[in-house]
Amino acid sequence: MSADQSDGSEDVQEFLKRIRELSEKREQEDNERTRKLEEEILEGRRQREARRLGKRRTIKLDERQD
Repeated sequence: MSADQSDGSEDVQEFLKRIRELSEKREQEDNERTRKLEEEILEGRRQREARRLGKRRTIKLDERQD
């Protein structure tokens, strides 16, 4: 095997390694983005539920005053 062939295979290995690293990085970023979106969704649900409960309490208080 000549030096050129050896360098070529190292280039391929480096390329494949870089592709794996980029893939892992993208997967981590996707997981983080998904986690943040899920947190935002849950927070939105909690806020809506709190508003609903607040409206119910207001309605009940209004009924008692009648």
